[in-house]
Formats: sequence, structure tokens, C-alpha cells
Amino acid sequence: MTVALTGAACAQEAFRDSPFAGLDGDIVVAIADGDFRASTYGDQLLASPDPALQDRLLVWRLGTADPTHIPVTNSVTSPPEILAVSPDRRFAYVVERLGQRGPGILRTPDLSPGGQLSAVPLTGDPSQGRSTVSLGPNPEAIDLRADGRMLASVSNTPDRSLVHLIPVNGGTLSPPITFDLADLGITGQSSGPRGSVTATSVFWQPGAQVLAVTINTQNRVAFFRVEGAGDALRLTPWGASIETGRDPFTGRFTPDGRHFLTLDWGRDFAATSLEGRLPTMLSRISVIRVAHAGDIAGSHRRIGDAATDLSSEGIAVSPDGTLVAAINMRQTALPRQAARYTPNASVVLLHFNDMTGVLTPIDRAEFPGVLPEGAAFDRSGRKLVVTAFERRDASGGALHVFGIEGSGTAARLVDQGFVETPHGVHHVVIR
Repeated sequence: MTVALTGAACAQEAFRDSPFAGLDGDIVVAIADGDFRASTYGDQLLASPDPALQDRLLVWRLGTADPTHIPVTNSVTSPPEILAVSPDRRFAYVVERLGQRGPGILRTPDLSPGGQLSAVPLTGDPSQGRSTVSLGPNPEAIDLRADGRMLASVSNTPDRSLVHLIPVNGGTLSPPITFDLADLGITGQSSGPRGSVTATSVFWQPGAQVLAVTINTQNRVAFFRVEGAGDALRLTPWGASIETGRDPFTGRFTPDGRHFLTLDWGRDFAATSLEGRLPTMLSRISVIRVAHAGDIAGSHRRIGDAATDLSSEGIAVSPDGTLVAAINMRQTALPRQAARYTPNASVVLLHFNDMTGVLTPIDRAEFPGVLPEGAAFDRSGRKLVVTAFERRDASGGALHVFGIEGSGTAARLVDQGFVETPHGVHHVVIR
């Protein structure tokens, strides 16, 4: 006798066959930019106008195979860190670097600056109860404090690099409290915009009222204490900024907060073409030992680094702090006829020794993803999910899933397949 499966049973059956099966978490949230193609970085041409190509959140409730699609404006031109999810999994926070295109907009130079920060409900009707605030033009990244009650963001206007603190009450965003990095001692001497200062990412130190801000145009990271409350909130520099490798686009604190890792992409900002801008040398990760909480002088120091692969743009750290994944787009964004084009992207897995601060590459896996950026370990640290903006021979994007076998310096990546997505996926969070 044949038994017909109900819709719920079919969904559960499909999930058991999905690469997400066995993932330790409750939800997977990914963000997708519908306006850009991977090729847009080279030719400045946006994706063809199509209702199916929209900016959106994709939300998987683990146990079911199909995601919920929630429209929300965002841009891939920033670091992956434009997405955060509340600890209770009820809200996603998304910031846009560039605004959504209007009718007749076909090229990137014609896009208006973004500036909107959105709190998007993930339960109930996602179109209802959305809270938004403006951060001014070109915000780059956000990070949510561990208690879920404060967001930090960085942005760059033509004249200033800014840090914003945004109090959060559930899904309600308060007006930002804004600080000029120049007033905090982060200045430059060149004739370029903002004196060559560009802040690209910001991170809360776990368990502390401390922020790390990457200044990729000056190859340094700055640390600040967050003091006071309410309208009296203030930022105070904590020690001298620390020199890193070239182009520290993003980074991560280790879970215990003792170290900060910057992912040093290594681009050439003087180049006039995409091929010239992308590095020919391997990217690296710098390891900074953060001063202990009682060290008022802030005696942070860079204690080492490790090579990854070509054009590392994303980084993830396992919950126990022993594994680091670098996500490497290599030359997948170049036209196929380009001499330096590579068909595959890669993940490099590194082991981190928290006692010595030594970061050691231990494995590498290639996969057919174009322009991968974001990644996240699950709660167990035994699975890693990596975004691919596009798939090499298909129109959509993907979330590639890698298992972790072994432990310590014997840990290895095991390709467990991918989940198809619309094109444009560029960051992912697992809660």
C-alpha cells in the first residue's frame, strides 16, 4: 500500500535530504542583493530589471527545506557584515550601503547612496512592525552586542568616517548616536577623501563594552571603549591603533575576546580595473592580542599572521575559538576570458591556539562558487555554511555546507553539498 505524505511530512522528508540536515541551530538567515551580478564589479552593469531579482532575506527554520523570502534593501558592495540576528531569533538587522535602484537605473554609478538600517521581524507577518532609522550615506557594516540591546555601525561620507551606536529595544531602533573618527584621533594626511580614512567594519568585544574598527585604507585597527549610557554615551580611544597587513577589510574577535583577527584582503586601491585591483599575492589574517580589561593604556599588539588564499573577503570563527575559516573568492569575479580567471573559489581552514596566538592553515577546499563572501559555523562548530553570490554554471546563488571532521590541527573540511538560493547571497547567520 502506498501512503501519501502530508505537506508537513514532505517538507520534513526534503529537509532530511538537504545539506542543512544535522546543522546545529534553529534558523539560518541569509541576505541577497538582487541588483548586482558578480560581473557588475568589472563592467558596472546591474542585473536586468526583473521582479524575481530583488533584495531579500532568506530565512530557513531548520526542519523544513524551503526558506521564507522577505524583501529588504541591501548592497553587496560593503563587507559581508551588513546582517545581524537578535539572540531570541525574532529580528534581523540589515544596513544598506547603496540604495535600491529606481526605474531606468542600469549602472552602478547611477545608484544613490544608501543609509537605511532596518529591523525586520522574522516571526509573524514580516511586512508589519518594521523599524528603520537613517545612518546617513554609505554605511558599511553593523554588529550587534551579545545582549541584543545595542548595534554598532560604521559609515563613510565624502568628508567624515563615522561610528554609530544604535540602542535596540526588541525590534525598535532608536536614533543613532554618532561619533566622528577624526575627533577620536583617527586621521590621515593624504588629499584623498577623509584624509584617506575609510572605516569598513566594526565589532563588539565579547563580554565587554569595547569596539574594534578596521581602517582598511590605512592598514590598521582601532579599539574604543564605550562609556556612559543614554544621551551620555561616548567613545574613548583604548590604546594606539594597531598596524595590520594590507587592506584589513573585516575581522572577528575570538569568542573569549582575547584576540582580534583582521582579514587582510590586499587590494591595490590605485588600480583602475578590476583585474588590477585584485591582489596577486595571497591574503593573510593578522592576529592581535587585545589588552586585558584593566589595562587602561590599551597595550594591544600584533603577534603574528598566516596566509590564506587569493582575495579572502569573509571570515568565520568556530564557537570554541579553535577553528578559523577564510572565504576566498580567488579570481571568480573576473570575466572567463581574463588571463587570471579561476573557475573555483575556496575555503581555507586554520587552527587557532588561544594560548600562543599561533594561527596555522590546516586544510583547503575548492568549490564552484562565484564571489563567495560570508560564512558561519553552526553552534556545534562541526558544520560551516559559506555563501556563493552566484553558482559557476547556473543563474542562482548557493549556500555551500562543509562538515568538519577531526579536531585540533587534524580537523578537515568535508564538502556536503549546497542549498540553492536566488542569485546575490552574500552573508549568512546561524542562530
